[in-house]
Amino acid sequence: MLLKNPTDYQGGFWFSYMHEGEYFKSASTEVESIKLIRKEQIGKKLRVTLHHKPSAFKKPKLEVQVDLLSYDEPVLMIRYRMRNITEEPIKEMLLYNLMDFDVGGPASYQDDSAAFNPESGIMRVWDPNGVFVSISSEPKPDAWEISAPAKNKLGDGRRDLLKNLEYGPKDIATALQWHIGTLDADQSRTVDMVLAASGSQEDTSALTSSAWEVFAAKMR
Repeated sequence: MLLKNPTDYQGGFWFSYMHEGEYFKSASTEVESIKLIRKEQIGKKLRVTLHHKPSAFKKPKLEVQVDLLSYDEPVLMIRYRMRNITEEPIKEMLLYNLMDFDVGGPASYQDDSAAFNPESGIMRVWDPNGVFVSISSEPKPDAWEISAPAKNKLGDGRRDLLKNLEYGPKDIATALQWHIGTLDADQSRTVDMVLAASGSQEDTSALTSSAWEVFAAKMR
């Protein structure tokens, strides 16, 4: 989740917020404003701690802690924790997760499809070769988007995703958005995610359900 997409477009997690009257945005792949503070192994879980320090400022404003855990099944569990490390409130904070799965690999990524279910809050991605991926979260996303990888204009004067429900078959990328809101000094909030993949939609749904049970035991 900290790496760029295979096609080198927008990927991983993004965030934007207001602080002391100024607007800031950044992505996990940036090197100018994102600094790696530490990387540690906690049991089977990897924890990465990052600081966001805009170039014009001497001190960082936001800490992002990312916990990752995978196990035998094709499942990845992620917890994002955002913490205000300043003395003034961070306001209007949004967190995004952007993924270009290229389901089926280089030979078949141009026939991927995706659909978002607003009731369950689950994004599903699949291709005709029988590969199914699901992304679920707690809390559910507040907005979402499915588009061609280079067509997502997030950041070009736009903070909110489009909320279209399906797209494809094409070369596609998915995006999810959560409204974090205001973080007072030293306050933190979390977003939890589960990614699961399998050879059928039914198996992927079952993996997702069991992964949330593991999440409760291993990640919280």
